[in-house]
Amino acid sequence: MEVVVSLGKDPVTGKYEQKRVTVKGSMQDAQRKLRELLLQVENGMYADPGKMTVAEYLNG
Repeated sequence: MEVVVSLGKDPVTGKYEQKRVTVKGSMQDAQRKLRELLLQVENGMYADPGKMTVAEYLNG
């Protein structure tokens, strides 16, 4: 099952970004992951691990 979360517009490119996460398990597991990701995005705490610098990781 795949969960998709909109991250809004990239300030540099102006393109809309999405985060896709594959969840193994039940529908409830997918809904739990979706709520977790949405909460992180809403609170400004979501950072794509592939784009995170060491300083951001250590300060997070």
